[in-house]
Amino acid sequence: MSQPRVTEHLWTNASHPVSPGIIRAETDGRRKRSGLRVLVEVGLRTGRVLGLLILSAVSHAESDPPKSIGSLDIPVKTLDSTGKLAAWEEQPSGLVLGLGAIAGSLWGVTTPLQALLIEHAPSFRWDPQVQSGVVGSHLARLDKKFGHALSSSVTLVPEDARFARIATTVWSKTKPDLGKAVGWMDPETGNELVLLYFDRPCRLSGSLTRKILSHEELNETFDVEVASAGWLWVQIEHADPLHSTVSRAVSPHPTLVIASPERFRHIHR
Repeated sequence: MSQPRVTEHLWTNASHPVSPGIIRAETDGRRKRSGLRVLVEVGLRTGRVLGLLILSAVSHAESDPPKSIGSLDIPVKTLDSTGKLAAWEEQPSGLVLGLGAIAGSLWGVTTPLQALLIEHAPSFRWDPQVQSGVVGSHLARLDKKFGHALSSSVTLVPEDARFARIATTVWSKTKPDLGKAVGWMDPETGNELVLLYFDRPCRLSGSLTRKILSHEELNETFDVEVASAGWLWVQIEHADPLHSTVSRAVSPHPTLVIASPERFRHIHR
C-alpha cells in the first residue's frame, strides 16, 4: 500500500521560504575549499620588469556533513479524552501539522518553519533533512533562562555550540476549535520524544525546575551526549509525574500523537 501523499507548504509568516533546491545545496556532501591564489603584479622601478608572485594555500576538506536521520514514515495516533486510541471515525480530518524552531532551548518562542497537510491519514512520510538548511539559520547558543525555568544549572559544552528544537502544533481545516495538542511519542518505550538539531558535537547536561501547564513544578535532569552535528532524537523519561530525565533516544520509533494538551504538559510550555 503506497504512502498517503503529504502536501507541504510554507507556514504563515515563516521567516525563510522553503526551497528544497537551496536546502540541498547547503547540506550536500563533503565540500572542499580551494586554495587561495593571489596574483601580485610587481612593477620594478629599474628595468620596468614585471614579476608574478603566486601564493597558494593548501586545499583541505571540510568536516563530515551533518548527520541525517533519513526519511521517516510516521504513524499518526489520536487519543480520546480518556487517553485511549480514538476510533477511526472520531479522529479529526483536514489535519495540518505545523513545525517551528525554538532557538537555544526546548521551550520558548517558536519561529514557524513549515506546515504539512496530513489530512486523515494513518501515517505520513517526512524527511527532516529537507528542513536542515532552514533550521540551520535558527540555531542559537544555550538560552540561560532555558524557557523561563525557575532555576537551572543546565550547561552546553562547548559554550559556542548552537542548537534548536523542532516544535509542533496542530490544527484542522474543518474544525477550528480542535482543542488538541500534538507531540512525538515512542510507543515501544512510552517516552515522549523531542527532535533537536545541533551544529557540532557537544554535551547538554544539568538540571532545572520549571512550571508546566498544570502549574506544578517539574524537576528535570539533562544528560544528552551529542556525537556529531545534525539531527538528534532525545527522550523524556518520567520517574514520576514531577521528575523526569532527558537523554539521547536509542533507536527511537517516533509516532505523532494528537491528544489533549494535558497529555503533553511536560513538553509544551
